[in-house]
Amino acid sequence: HEQEQEIVSNPKLFLVAVCALNHVGFDQIVATYDISRPECIQLLARLDRLGFIRLLPNNRIRLLISLDFSWLPDGPIQRFFNQQAHNEYFRSRFDRPDEFMVVVNGMLSRASSAALLTRLKRIAREFSELNNQDARLPLGERSAMSLLVAIRHWELAAFAELRRGKTVNPTGARS
Repeated sequence: HEQEQEIVSNPKLFLVAVCALNHVGFDQIVATYDISRPECIQLLARLDRLGFIRLLPNNRIRLLISLDFSWLPDGPIQRFFNQQAHNEYFRSRFDRPDEFMVVVNGMLSRASSAALLTRLKRIAREFSELNNQDARLPLGERSAMSLLVAIRHWELAAFAELRRGKTVNPTGARS
């Protein structure tokens, strides 16, 4: 939690952490972003102290996180996404050839829900594996992509308001 809080508290540190996570090297970071070589070294050293990376000779970066790494559930990074990046992410029409979004509604049994959850976790692992595999390619042949996979028990609030036998609690939500 403390690591994530420190990372998200500094936009440049957060950027360098995401670059390292996506196998963007020191020279590529400095060439791509408004970060000087000395500043980048300081940021990488800070990530090293946090145990996120190991800063090696010649400013090489070795990740110290697992290949199937994800940010903490409801941690500082996820809260940042929910508060600041969520609306920006969904501002897209998702109509480019390399974009896709679909919302599917239905009613599933526990067994079907569990089977689908297993598949979604596998897709997230495959994304991480492809990210690691593509790390060998030059930065110009890769582009930043975000995969959002979500599934949850949910009913549109307007529908929930129409349920029989619900009472409104003091916060205005029905129970």
